Amino acid sequence: MKKTAAVLLTCALTVAMVVPASAAKYTPSVTAKTAPEIVQQTSKSGETYEAIIYDSDDEEVAGVGSGELIVTPYSDKDSADDDIKGWLEDAYDSILGADNLGDICPDLVDVLADVTDEYTIDDMVVRDLIDVTVRDAYHDYLAIEGNYITVTFDLGLATNTPLLIMVKCDYADWEALPTVQYAINADGTVTVTFYELCAVAFIVPEDYVASADTSSSDDTASTDSTGTDSTDSSDTTSSDDSETVTSPQTGETANYTMLVLAIALAAAAGCCVTASVKRRRG
Repeated sequence: MKKTAAVLLTCALTVAMVVPASAAKYTPSVTAKTAPEIVQQTSKSGETYEAIIYDSDDEEVAGVGSGELIVTPYSDKDSADDDIKGWLEDAYDSILGADNLGDICPDLVDVLADVTDEYTIDDMVVRDLIDVTVRDAYHDYLAIEGNYITVTFDLGLATNTPLLIMVKCDYADWEALPTVQYAINADGTVTVTFYELCAVAFIVPEDYVASADTSSSDDTASTDSTGTDSTDSSDTTSSDDSETVTSPQTGETANYTMLVLAIALAAAAGCCVTASVKRRRG
């Protein structure tokens, strides 16, 4: 009985030690989230595109038409091209294996200090992990030094959201985008300037995600039984609502589960010790 109690106590201590180490890196789980909607942009000539490529003089070079911009969420990696799948898996694994996001992208700490002084890097979590690329016809434009592309994502963020963005290209290290390369617009969309297209992680404070989850819980009627959004696609919040309903939660929820498990193991060990004592007295 003593051996059983000792084993259970060891397990409880091990789980308890894991709880703080499993701080949320992804919230909600990016393994189930769909890609954020792309908001079309209007060129100087009045035409609409999914993205616009500019040269180093900020002159429009080309507009990326419908279907020419490819945004792949981690949840769709298995149906993507091998290259995209590999990039997404590499990005996901690197984040999952880090103690905090600053370990894999030190520049994030400096960018966060520019954005807000209310949060530390330990408070930040990845809310979206996607790969962004364009069809072959546009790669030559982006290969020219100084050229860049602007893409607007519908993330449904408040304008005061502390937002960080990091990119990981061709299995290289993560790089933090400086704040001059992105902006949260009044309608909750985010316009990002990329000089190279690759895996992209959108990062916000964990309590901002938790707040969004709570506010969207009243909107479950907009999803059908499979979790698919049944509202009009023009509703800019429908995508986030369906994701909140269907996505398994990680981070804090996982920590609570681990804590409960540790308590249960400790309680079981206590019962074993009590039973052993009673037997001896008997």
